Amino acid sequence: MSFVGGYTIRNNLGMRYKWSELVRYRMKERGVTRERIANMLGKTPGAVGHWLNGRREPSLTEIASIFQILGLSNVVLHSDGRVSLPDDYDPSVLTKDALTARQKALVELFAFFPEDEQEKMLKELREKKDQMDQLIEKWLKARKDAS
Repeated sequence: MSFVGGYTIRNNLGMRYKWSELVRYRMKERGVTRERIANMLGKTPGAVGHWLNGRREPSLTEIASIFQILGLSNVVLHSDGRVSLPDDYDPSVLTKDALTARQKALVELFAFFPEDEQEKMLKELREKKDQMDQLIEKWLKARKDAS
């Protein structure tokens, strides 16, 4: 699979990409900043920037933590610093405007509710997301403190 213009994927089985390419793409897709990743890892945004631009290399643990923060699973990290995705990985998952069947169903269902109910649901989902972010931050801090 290969990145085309940073937003589209075409199927080229067996291709490997730099871990940082996948991370930068996913950050853009999810609106996650270097500052946020740095904060969650207890590092500086500059350090994360150096990693993403290839000027310095993070540890495997740090790369794995970044993958976890960005929700990247089933990614194989090779010893040369490149990653590959499973052969059965759905390319539409990494396409900028693609929605999964579950996401489409959620959007269709959401549209049936009155606007005030939609706002209430969005507020609740944002709160749950914030709670999850805080939980991940605590987990990463505890993991860092233990090592």
